[in-house]
Amino acid sequence: KNSNCIPSNSSWLGEESVISRGNITLAVFLLSLLVTFQINAAVNLFDHQPESITSENGVLNADLVVKYADVTLNDKVVRLRTYNGTLFGPSFVIQPGDVMKIRNLNRLPENHDGDHAETEADGYVAPHGFNTINLHTHGLNVDPEGNSDNVLLLIEPGYFVPFEFAIPDDHPTGLFWYHPHRHGATAVHLGSAMAGNIIITGDGDLDAIPEIAAAKELEMIFSEIPLASVDDHYEVPDQPLDIFNALTEVFSINGLAVHEIEREAPFGSGNVWKAAEKQQELPEIRIRPGEVQRWKMTHAGIDQFLNLTIVSEGGGDTIPLHMVAYDGITLPEVDTEDAIFIAAANRAEFLVQGPSSPGRYIFKSIPNEHQDPLEIPLAVVIVEGEPMDMALPNALNPPVDRLPDIADAEITRRRVISFDVVDGPRSPVPDFKVNNRFFDGDRVDQTMFLDTAEEWVLTTDLRMSHPFHIHVNWFQVTQING
Repeated sequence: KNSNCIPSNSSWLGEESVISRGNITLAVFLLSLLVTFQINAAVNLFDHQPESITSENGVLNADLVVKYADVTLNDKVVRLRTYNGTLFGPSFVIQPGDVMKIRNLNRLPENHDGDHAETEADGYVAPHGFNTINLHTHGLNVDPEGNSDNVLLLIEPGYFVPFEFAIPDDHPTGLFWYHPHRHGATAVHLGSAMAGNIIITGDGDLDAIPEIAAAKELEMIFSEIPLASVDDHYEVPDQPLDIFNALTEVFSINGLAVHEIEREAPFGSGNVWKAAEKQQELPEIRIRPGEVQRWKMTHAGIDQFLNLTIVSEGGGDTIPLHMVAYDGITLPEVDTEDAIFIAAANRAEFLVQGPSSPGRYIFKSIPNEHQDPLEIPLAVVIVEGEPMDMALPNALNPPVDRLPDIADAEITRRRVISFDVVDGPRSPVPDFKVNNRFFDGDRVDQTMFLDTAEEWVLTTDLRMSHPFHIHVNWFQVTQING
């Protein structure tokens, strides 16, 4: 699995001990101060957006160094696996036809001697190798092999991979994201806020619509960080059962702690949450009456379902959310809602227009049918200042030429894909299977022919809701529950 990996001390990289000195070390140090001391006062969220790295002459070059770092969340010292020593990674801004060249360096310590697992008789392999990483560009239609979006490639501690992601010339523009996707360790890595946005712009972008091009942009990454107390600090547990049993969980926007909850009992003992007594001061989003802003939201969490809304501080009045894109795909038309539902890995782009009267509102997630009845505040929205005369768009520009409808006559095969959540011998953790089989990276379950269309019927029971995603390929949803 390491045939495409290069030792991190090889001459190709040069002397690693000096790669991050000078200005880069200073920048990382200043970023760490920003993360550590952000709790002292309300933060303007427009001033606390991800670092942006933009392609030049068709190429984006960046380093993602995975290493442990200490940050402060709600006055807690938290030791996390991180990208470049900070909560969440940089945003990559590219165009169709570009190439992203990303060196993914693993600076984590060696996996424990006992940190391995054998395949059991029923095909189950226990999660292990939590300091082994890789890189997945979530939502991009790119090569899944070699040093591209290959989630079966493993980068062990002390190695790195020079990834190259070639973006097709006709790739739709939109909001995508990246994260490690090492099977069995995804929850602990995402639980450590190891994620970042990928923004594809171009001639077909929403920027081409005058009303949207005039809007001020706000980029947001949502993370949920489950914590266990260890000696003089907190950290994210490795094992999935320990993650779900974590009694403390901190929710964050752009690395800022916005809400903390505590579980009154472990996973199998009621799963009851309560709000923590010590509450973080929420960041602020300021908007003028009549002003239109474009908010880009990535759900980089591991479990929580969000039902996003903006409600007046006293309750009652809402600010409508005007959806323009979902999961990187521009919608056929503006979809105006009081609340937008997103699960882990979803991305939503929506327009917000300041109401005519000044006031204070709360941007938050409200309870919905897919989660425990949690209310999660995310930011304070302050409507103030001189009114602005801005308009919402009447029409959008969906990529219909690049994502055409699939006609029934094109379908060559139909399959049923069953997501099975069943009690097994490892209770209280259920077994997760597809068509009654555990995942095996060395086994091919579905084989399709190029340039053909299939219809997949996806089924699951009512025990657990979860998202569905095919790596590096798009699909068209035609029916839900009939």
